[in-house]
Amino acid sequence: IELQAPDWWHEVPILSGPTIQIREVEARDTGSLFELLTDPKVSRYISTPPPSVAAFQGFVDWAHRRREGGNCVCLAVVPRGLEQAIGLFQVRALEPSFRIAEWGFALGAAFWSTGIFSEAAGLVADFAFKTIGVHRLEARAGDIPHHALPLEGGGDGVVPPQLGALTEDDADARDARDALPHRVHAQHAHLPGVRVQQAGEQLDGGALPRAVGAGV
Repeated sequence: IELQAPDWWHEVPILSGPTIQIREVEARDTGSLFELLTDPKVSRYISTPPPSVAAFQGFVDWAHRRREGGNCVCLAVVPRGLEQAIGLFQVRALEPSFRIAEWGFALGAAFWSTGIFSEAAGLVADFAFKTIGVHRLEARAGDIPHHALPLEGGGDGVVPPQLGALTEDDADARDARDALPHRVHAQHAHLPGVRVQQAGEQLDGGALPRAVGAGV
């Protein structure tokens, strides 16, 4: 029996929020993303990005191939009124069914602490759970400064508590009580409550940015 590929394998829908749109990363984003992700304020927290605009095009081509294979989706964050991306989200499968996935992000430093991340993260998580069919969305924490990130419980942290993020220990405790799907899950949280992927991957066009702390 040959199963039909989901629609998002062929075309990623545009996700709309009050101040931003989320769409698949495209060739027109290479210049803006290269400039933003090579900013020292950003690059200190991520894997080495592609070394040129042309190399970033290689990353975009790679991302499209991965999406067509149903393994990964790379999404651009575009504020309303702009055409080019100011940030990037990646959601990639950790097992063939895509029920368990990992996400990461990078956002231009000028857009930290603006609320854009919270809005984008909510849209991306909703897409992952409702469209892709993810049941467990994992992230990883790294050496991100506290002032840059909103923490669960009222401080500063990357994934807002309204998204239902849990630390590894919290998730284990929850699993012991009930098997709830559709949650954001943090692995290896070196800073309490921080949720940010740090799983760099070498690509055809260079290294995909792993993650960067962005204020909400």
